[in-house]
Amino acid sequence: MKNFILLLLLVFIACEKQNIEQFIKVEGKEISLEYNVFQIKKLKDNDYINIDNVKYTHFSNLDKTKNILPSYENIILNIEGKELKQMGNIVSISNSLLDNLRKTKNYQFKKPQLNTLSGKIIFKRKDDKLITIIFPKDYPVLIKEIK
Repeated sequence: MKNFILLLLLVFIACEKQNIEQFIKVEGKEISLEYNVFQIKKLKDNDYINIDNVKYTHFSNLDKTKNILPSYENIILNIEGKELKQMGNIVSISNSLLDNLRKTKNYQFKKPQLNTLSGKIIFKRKDDKLITIIFPKDYPVLIKEIK
């Protein structure tokens, strides 16, 4: 019986560890964020990034509510069940995230022209607190703290 309980405890700990490792958490006062050009095609509906406890979710049908980001394939027209799709790119997806972040009025942005050229966003909080970003391990984004 003791062995069974010990085995059950080990399985529980292993499962908890596995769940923790499926997400990446980055914190910093100033953050550089850009989508990975080589993995952007992996973005699909319901993928998300969480920035300061606000979840930004990707959808191919952009008729949704706020905090929505485009997926890689986006439906721009739907007539009688036939869909016209447009492929996204790192600049359009990053630009959508930048617009959402600006609407919060919580952030200052450095070199906004970088977003237009390469899809890179460099930002910090106006109140100078740490930015916390959590995203799934396979989410195609490159994030680093700027020191």
